[in-house]
Amino acid sequence: MSVRASLSRGCEEAPLGGVSGKYLTELTVEMVKAVRQSHPQPSCHTLTEPCRQKASDGLYRELQKARNAVTDSDSATFWNGRQELHLGREEREAFQKVDTPKLLFLTCTRKAAADVNAAYMRTLKGCCRCRAVVEGSKGHAKTDSNRLCGSAKSIPLDTMYAVGMDVKLTTNICPELMLCNGSRGVIVDIIYPGDTGYVPPPRLVQADDGEDEEPVFPIVIVDFPGYCGPSLLTDAAQAAAHPTLVPIVARALRCERSCCSRHGLPLVCGKADTVHSAQGITIGRGQALTRCLLMWNAKMEALWPGIFYVAASRVKELGAFALRQSFCKADAASIGVGAAALQTRREMDRIAAKAEQHSAARDPARTFEAGLRWFCAHVKAQVREKLEVEPELEDVIAVCEAWEDGLGSVVV
Repeated sequence: MSVRASLSRGCEEAPLGGVSGKYLTELTVEMVKAVRQSHPQPSCHTLTEPCRQKASDGLYRELQKARNAVTDSDSATFWNGRQELHLGREEREAFQKVDTPKLLFLTCTRKAAADVNAAYMRTLKGCCRCRAVVEGSKGHAKTDSNRLCGSAKSIPLDTMYAVGMDVKLTTNICPELMLCNGSRGVIVDIIYPGDTGYVPPPRLVQADDGEDEEPVFPIVIVDFPGYCGPSLLTDAAQAAAHPTLVPIVARALRCERSCCSRHGLPLVCGKADTVHSAQGITIGRGQALTRCLLMWNAKMEALWPGIFYVAASRVKELGAFALRQSFCKADAASIGVGAAALQTRREMDRIAAKAEQHSAARDPARTFEAGLRWFCAHVKAQVREKLEVEPELEDVIAVCEAWEDGLGSVVV
């Protein structure tokens, strides 16, 4: 499989609209300045339409009950119907087998997620063990528990990979192309140096001349369904057939004080995750993950009020969701209660009221299109002052002009 592996190292060669990652930062800075200049008072916005579920579905109605802590006996019956023992035989097996493709186990604790991932990895065949290389005299990057480990903990110290394995990125590679911390995919190939099944050493290799040599890691080819950048396959036919394949290569991340580093692959097993880590994920038809099994109980809800709602709201339709434990009236009554949950709802109500006030006072002429045209003009004026020093900023102007061309004849 021929790939441009260098592209997975960063965004320099995989730009958004022709702008490299460096100048996207410049564009973002100008955007913040423009917004602050045009909106001296902050605006409030609230979602009034569901993004994942249909408002007419029973799932959406029960989620709103859970969100507002008004679950009742009907809610207990509704959710208990999704307990895995109450499902049909075929559907139950799909949620029970740890190796079911596109199934995500959601847990409330890291230990529970680690146990599921370990059970899943025991089902894999032909695994490649990969150890990170740790450097630095202070030892900050040697263990994840060190408070100064910092971003180095995003590189797993010792893990395994196998073709067909569900994995999750642990660091940002190119967020604008949906290669970011938490992005999920499936390994489709592992390219070994010399095709030998090489296991990287636990420390740097000493060359004959006494100098340290860089360790060699395998390149892991992952299918990320959410990837929205150019195809990284050099063969045109393969690129058309597999547009979401991305090569993941080893990288080094440093500790909080930049004196220690950990070098390895920013990939971990992604079969199970904690509910808090899964925020932002959508599960269901047409998604990278199509099923979700939640391992939850009322004790966890008491520790983290609202955790049931966060987990259950990940799915698009009820058939994509199942519960490991049974669900009774007492469980329903425990959802979303407590001082922290009450304070959160009060704050949400306050923001919603403010959003209504801002919506009523909004100038109808201030449309998105008019604002974007004004913003493009503002950015181009600011960037042109810096062109003599940084001619590469011409890319930013090109993007703004492309945006303007797409707006048609909107008048500010």
